Amino acid sequence: MSNKDLYGNRSRVKELNPTHFQRLKNGKLVVTPALNKKSFVVFYASWCGHCKNMVQSYIELANQLKGCVDGGTVFIGAFNCANNSSPGYTQIAKLCGVSSYPTIKYIKPDGTLIPYEGGREPADFINFLRKH
Repeated sequence: MSNKDLYGNRSRVKELNPTHFQRLKNGKLVVTPALNKKSFVVFYASWCGHCKNMVQSYIELANQLKGCVDGGTVFIGAFNCANNSSPGYTQIAKLCGVSSYPTIKYIKPDGTLIPYEGGREPADFINFLRKH
C-alpha cells in the first residue's frame, strides 16, 4: 500500500493496483480472476480534496455491504491514480477514461465500464448498484 492511499486496510474497501486489471483485445477492462465480480470502483487522487471528502461515505458503503452487495456479487474497490510507484497506475486511469477525481465506475464482468454520476452518500451508491 502506498502511504498516500486513502483507504488502505482500515475498511472493507479494497485498494486496487494495476495487477487487479487486465486489458482485452477489444480495449475493454476486466477484473482479474481474484476479483472476477461486478465491481464498483472509485478512481481517486490522494491529493484531491473532493476525494478526501468522499472517503467516509465510501467506507460506510463498503461497511454496510460488508464489502459486497447482492450476496457478494459486487466488489467495492478504490484505485489511487496518483500513485506513481508504477506507470501502470496512469495507464489504468487512462484506459478507464478517468479525467477528473473522484471518478466512480461500475465494471461489469465482461469489462464494460458504466460511469456513476450520482450523489456521494452511501444510499445513493446502493440505489445505483441495485439498478445494475
